[in-house]
Amino acid sequence: MKKDDIIALLGEQLKVANEQLKAANMQVSALTATVGELTARIKNLEEMLTSKGIALEKQERISKALGNLVSGKKNEQQKADEDNAPMTCEEYQKMLEERRARRKARGNNGARRDEHLDMETVYVDVEPDVPGDALSSLRLLGVRECTRYSMIPPKFLKTIYRIKSYTDGSVVYQGKTPKSMILNSSYDASVVAGLMELRYVYSMPVERIIDYYKEHGFTLRKPTAHKLLKSGARVMKKIYEAIKQTVIQQDYTCLDETYHKVLTEKSTPDDKGSKKAYIWGALAPLIKLFFMWYDDGSRSEEVLFDMFGKYEGFLQSDAFTGYKKLESDEYPRITRIPCLQHIKRKFIECGENDKDAQKVVRIINEFYQKEHKHTIGEKGWTAEKNLEYRQKYAPNILLKLRNELESMRPIYETLPKSNLGAAVGYALNEYNAVCDIFKRGDTALDNNAIERCNRYVSLSRRNSLFFGSHDGAECGCILYTIAISCRLNGVNLFEYIQDVVERTAGWDDKTPSENYRELLPDRWTQNS
Repeated sequence: MKKDDIIALLGEQLKVANEQLKAANMQVSALTATVGELTARIKNLEEMLTSKGIALEKQERISKALGNLVSGKKNEQQKADEDNAPMTCEEYQKMLEERRARRKARGNNGARRDEHLDMETVYVDVEPDVPGDALSSLRLLGVRECTRYSMIPPKFLKTIYRIKSYTDGSVVYQGKTPKSMILNSSYDASVVAGLMELRYVYSMPVERIIDYYKEHGFTLRKPTAHKLLKSGARVMKKIYEAIKQTVIQQDYTCLDETYHKVLTEKSTPDDKGSKKAYIWGALAPLIKLFFMWYDDGSRSEEVLFDMFGKYEGFLQSDAFTGYKKLESDEYPRITRIPCLQHIKRKFIECGENDKDAQKVVRIINEFYQKEHKHTIGEKGWTAEKNLEYRQKYAPNILLKLRNELESMRPIYETLPKSNLGAAVGYALNEYNAVCDIFKRGDTALDNNAIERCNRYVSLSRRNSLFFGSHDGAECGCILYTIAISCRLNGVNLFEYIQDVVERTAGWDDKTPSENYRELLPDRWTQNS
């Protein structure tokens, strides 16, 4: 085939391809138009259905209202209006009976209403709407009560004391300046108490507290807020020291530590300017007093030994090395007891499918099942009775636990780094201390109580991120100590701070520690 023929053939093929492409484009255009038309029709249908649904809903409401009108059925507002309308004595008594029947039938889903008996209560008399002076001629038939709860947001008050001076010509008589929590400060104890409550009980960062105050009409600068908290810690330090000494003197104390970030000076270019600092905590669970202490964020054993090296009694803790040393011969007056929850948790972490681990969990649960049958302080149950009870049930469960752990010892010795091996090793190392739990009737099975106290610091880690300095962390420990001790004893921190500051305003450094002991949250009574 010649060159010209090939070119002609290719030309014909190209012409056919172009015609086919043109036809295809026309088909696509037609389909696109069809799709657009269908989309518009669907949209119109949706709008029609929506409007029809709204119309139907409106018609249903109208029909329901007409039905109630025809049947004489009334809604709650109509019933209330009708109850307040004038009626005969017989109709009034009938109305009361019907209302009681409706209330009984409703039942409030079986829930009991909280009556809030301790709240400040205001009584308002609601008289019937009668013309002129007709009310004075009517006889009181009865009074029914209707309760409504209302909330008054934080209120800030500016008080200006106008201190007057008088003279008889030779002697000047002056009014006394009101006491102040902080020297040369215009803020009284209530402002510091409010800051402490929001910061150390409800874990709000200072910035958020300032915004909260601003929304309620009171502007407080951040440096001023920090200064007030720092001054509050200084004023309350005597109370803090009294709590610390009281806790250390108890013969049963729980120990634990937690951490918080603290800003520090950068020593090198790569220094982040912060450190993970440790805060130590001690709880006297029988009197519900708690204190924290801080030593430049150190977790060194020496910090613990300096505080509790001369302690006498039972100390409950986890198996941290420093705590374990307290049960050694070097500290013969200390009996360290462990936390059963720490032991149990390691077996739980082995998984539900590990039958050996679950068996140990069930054995440990037997201790809790026995303990939950009685509560010290309720129904005449005492620590002495609880000790007798423990001496009866505990030996068999302890023996069962020991035998189970011994049967699993080969696992610990062969695979000490496995989850089960680590759990068995931890439990065996703690077994003798577990037995010591049952030498008293008032010890807890675990250390959960102090871990709940440390929860306040955990919440602060999430919200406030860090303490500004080591001094700030020490102030935090003082204020946490007072706030948490009040919380444990059901004492209102706000009222406590105001009252204690007022009482101790005139005390000097020679004031006996016993005076402060009587003001601690476990003994404090307002205005006593």
